[in-house]
Amino acid sequence: QLACYGGRGLVRDYRGLSIADNVVNAPQFLTLSVPSDAPEDRVAWDSSRFQPDAIVFSIGTNDFNLQKTKPLDESQWIEAYVGLLHSARVLYPKAKFLVTEGAIVTDPLLRSMLQRAVAQSADPLVSYVPSQHYPGNGCDVHPTAAQHFQMTDDFEPILRANLGW
Repeated sequence: QLACYGGRGLVRDYRGLSIADNVVNAPQFLTLSVPSDAPEDRVAWDSSRFQPDAIVFSIGTNDFNLQKTKPLDESQWIEAYVGLLHSARVLYPKAKFLVTEGAIVTDPLLRSMLQRAVAQSADPLVSYVPSQHYPGNGCDVHPTAAQHFQMTDDFEPILRANLGW
């Protein structure tokens, strides 16, 4: 099951837009099966119908898109991430949460901020797991199909270890 929305982040999308601009990001679409900026097009997700064993949070790439020109307020971003983890915990009380930076952004600041959010969540079922960097190809920084298979190979043992499979 995926809860995602291309180009979106935790507090801002890749263009720097946020809920103040009527743009939904991760905290808003956590409870949606069909996310949309238009409220009338949103479809709610009933979390009681599916309780996952684990959730991988790969959030931050789009927030960092404008980091050089419009830096994030680190404390506010970490606070927002902790809030997202706490909101998800209410919905999924037994799931293990694995927090990672994803395959695109290699900024050590993002890694540090994620680790601080995990620590501040004070939740023993939340762990930080690093991602390998996959650069895409020359015309697109998103991972290629082959690199997605590699990402799966990277995360399978991590999930197995965390879930005792």
